[in-house]
Amino acid sequence: RRVHGVSTFSFLPVWATIAKRIGKRHTLVIGVVWLMGPLIYLSLAKKGAIIPMYFAAIAAGIGLGVVYLLPWAMLPDVIEHVEVLTGQRHDSIFYAFFVFFQKAGAGLTLGMSTLGLGLAGYKTPPDASSSSDSPTADLSDVQPKSVELVLRLFVGPVPCGLILLSLVF
Repeated sequence: RRVHGVSTFSFLPVWATIAKRIGKRHTLVIGVVWLMGPLIYLSLAKKGAIIPMYFAAIAAGIGLGVVYLLPWAMLPDVIEHVEVLTGQRHDSIFYAFFVFFQKAGAGLTLGMSTLGLGLAGYKTPPDASSSSDSPTADLSDVQPKSVELVLRLFVGPVPCGLILLSLVF
């Protein structure tokens, strides 16, 4: 979490500079297309490939920076455009819908991932305090292979498909 967070934060000024040069929309497209590469790599990576996964996490963080920055930077532009067209400002409505759909998307994502893992046969690990085993023990032997497949799908192909869908619409 820290690895991609640092790269996300560090790359925000770069994305802002690129957006000033080529425009916010084009920068957003470049950023999300960039993000798809590390996501696909992470979904295909072999177990134990820690160092390459760190590099992929850094690369994903760079792409995430544009996802965090530009939608919020584009919202005031949309509000001003609507004001020019209608002569009225609707800031609160736009911000309310923006936040609502972000929260709804997060909720749907959590629900769908929980459902997918449940259907794949995910087994909740035993409570670490009641077990004599190390809390860092490898739990991959406990989970069926279908859980790994679902996790790999949720890391790469599913978000990449949704990104491509968002670029069309």
